[in-house]
Amino acid sequence: MNSRNKAFWVGVSSSLLTLLLFVFADTSEYTGGALLISWIFFAWNFCAYGFDRDMWPWIFVELDGRGKGNPVAREAVFWITAILYLMLLSAIAWA
Repeated sequence: MNSRNKAFWVGVSSSLLTLLLFVFADTSEYTGGALLISWIFFAWNFCAYGFDRDMWPWIFVELDGRGKGNPVAREAVFWITAILYLMLLSAIAWA
């Protein structure tokens, strides 16, 4: 599976889970706004990984896209951000 497919599936599944959380969970205005900002940040990292662009945090040269940087570090940050976002969604759903 190439990086675009991984980014597509992780991005779509996390977006659907976020949408389900907005629809079915009783989120307050603060939680909803924070979730939206978090979704934008994480969705950008998924797209940046899939289309070989700079990932956040951009100060690390290992996360540079366009054929530069360390592909192992980019892969690790991609999966770490996916896990962190799922943990955030589960914490909001649990609360």
